[in-house]
Amino acid sequence: MIKNISTKSSRLTERLFLRVSLEDRIEIALAAERAGLTVSSYLRHVALERNVTIQITQQIDPAIRAELNRIGVNLNQMTLAANRGRFVPPEVVEVICAQIEDILRQDLDQ
Repeated sequence: MIKNISTKSSRLTERLFLRVSLEDRIEIALAAERAGLTVSSYLRHVALERNVTIQITQQIDPAIRAELNRIGVNLNQMTLAANRGRFVPPEVVEVICAQIEDILRQDLDQ
């Protein structure tokens, strides 16, 4: 992530106005957010040919997140049981691993 880099003059006194479509405005705002910059700072960096790093993140489907949460709870319960000396059948571990693999496959297919 790039921090706001001060320009040659530390005081930004001049304003620049431009017109863009709504789609362009949204795209610029998202790019600035991914770069960790304000829109103004992002546009200064791009216009002045400074390097801008975009962080790509993928949103997780809420249904997949909920399913992963349920699996995580089950895995945590098994870990607690095993740490208390109780036997955890290998078949149960295999089922949970298979569930995780299925979710990962679904996510990659999207």
